[in-house]
Amino acid sequence: MGILAAVKQNRRTDQILQIVSYAGQGIPSFITVLFLLFFAQLTTHYPLPMIYYIIRSRSDGKYLTARVDDDTSGYLLLFKEDFDAMSYLNAHAADLANRLTVEPLASAQIGSLLKRWGFAGVGIVNDSLLPEIEFLQHI
Repeated sequence: MGILAAVKQNRRTDQILQIVSYAGQGIPSFITVLFLLFFAQLTTHYPLPMIYYIIRSRSDGKYLTARVDDDTSGYLLLFKEDFDAMSYLNAHAADLANRLTVEPLASAQIGSLLKRWGFAGVGIVNDSLLPEIEFLQHI
């Protein structure tokens, strides 16, 4: 095929052979990646990192927390989707929304963030409008 393309340069045959060669090189790796992602979601052997969303102050960098008592350290509020965090802000702190920002946080970073800021644990917000929060204590 290479000889045929070299002899008939810039013709329909050459263009068809170029497309076939690009597809032959690119499609197998693309399909392999799709299969890997599909099976990674089905099994626990290759877990994909979970991304949570947090609300942070633009002025001083502090995180939005839930406190049980004033004397204890708070629970860092985590949202599963960015729109959940935004609807939480709009429902419960609409007047402060322009002073706060929503940031992504990988699940692998949560432990170090809890240690650095001294949080008691995390509060995973399941429903941002009620709000329904599941509290997990950091050990």
